[in-house]
Amino acid sequence: METEEKKILEENLEISKESLKILKGIRRANRLNMAFKILYWLVILGAVAGVYYFVEPYIKSAMGAIQQVQQAPPGNQNGTQDSSPDLLKNLPSDLLKQLQNFFKTK
Repeated sequence: METEEKKILEENLEISKESLKILKGIRRANRLNMAFKILYWLVILGAVAGVYYFVEPYIKSAMGAIQQVQQAPPGNQNGTQDSSPDLLKNLPSDLLKQLQNFFKTK
């Protein structure tokens, strides 16, 4: 009986060592997977931040144009602007300066 028990214990030890090796491999794979997931999300968030950095001036200029259009004087009842010479007096002064600078450069 003693030799059979010894044989069984040796087989059990061999199987345990093999199982430990497999479990260590699984643990290593999980750690690598987590590291790549973090890297993946950092790349995605970095790309989003980079795109926003380059697009931000265009967004701000578009928002400024929208605000200037909203602040423009309303038209008459037909939906058209008055053609009176007082139309330019109703425009904001900063818009007039921008228009003057635009036409001076061209």
